[in-house]
Amino acid sequence: PGLLALKLSVLDLASPDRRDSIKAALSESFAELDATAPAENGGGCTASVILRLGDEVYVANAGDSRSFVATYARPGRAKGARDAMEDIAKGAAAVAPPAAVG
Repeated sequence: PGLLALKLSVLDLASPDRRDSIKAALSESFAELDATAPAENGGGCTASVILRLGDEVYVANAGDSRSFVATYARPGRAKGARDAMEDIAKGAAAVAPPAAVG
């Protein structure tokens, strides 16, 4: 969290290109953590980040982890990940893994 917070703290979040800057900060954070994390034989790791800035949501993950986002639907009911995929696609920015950035 500290590495990403540091990267976000220097961004102009009012800028029109803030989404690209936030995606880059997420991708760079994942890449830096991957490069500096100790390697373990016979195991791996995963990471998931759900970042909400105002009314925008950014979801990033690495490894074989899965993130679930629920949104409030009506009293007593929540929309699960499958139901919310269309909402997420409309309102959230997807972040490509570092290897796919280019």
